[in-house]
Amino acid sequence: MSNVTHLHCKPDTPGEIGLPGNQRLLRHWAALRGARPLPDKQELDLRAIARELPWLGIAGRGNSGHFVWRLAGSALCEMWNHELGGEEVFHGWPSFERASLARLLARVAENHLPGVARLNLKRGAYLSSLPAELLALPLRDAESGETVILLSIMPPAGEDNPALIDISDVEMTFMRVIWPQAANPRPASAPAAVHEAPGEGARRGPFRVITGGRARQG
Repeated sequence: MSNVTHLHCKPDTPGEIGLPGNQRLLRHWAALRGARPLPDKQELDLRAIARELPWLGIAGRGNSGHFVWRLAGSALCEMWNHELGGEEVFHGWPSFERASLARLLARVAENHLPGVARLNLKRGAYLSSLPAELLALPLRDAESGETVILLSIMPPAGEDNPALIDISDVEMTFMRVIWPQAANPRPASAPAAVHEAPGEGARRGPFRVITGGRARQG
């Protein structure tokens, strides 16, 4: 398992969000949020995020306490080759990824901060992996008062890529909670995992995060 370090909460950090689609989602979420801790789910403008909708879902805590898909976009269901609605999020994923990302969603919901992870998606044992980026954004459900998560699992390739159908394995290479302060975060540079020793950095938040996943060391 990779090192567990204290989270360095640095606003608007370059490289946190790598895909343009997820950058647009974060900007939309931040604009709706304004000075509040988080925006309402009912405020989402589906026209503003129409291009991203196939890759989006809404996750909330089920009776078991685990996050389950309340809604799941068509591309997400196609990637896993079945309807995801009502299923536990990350069901069937490897235990390390499943447990780590479940903790990330819990932090996102409890602390009202976005979370990002980078993944490798695999269709079969002998096929090369395809990159994808997960973005988790907290929302308040104005009807129930609970905190739900707008969850994106987005590859850089187009939706019609046949290699994205029936994903059989997932590997996580990076995971982090981020602290946005501006409604219009600047575009990200190339993704890079950051490893820090305890005691480094000028600003720190009260969280811990697994950074790096199963990325190669060296």
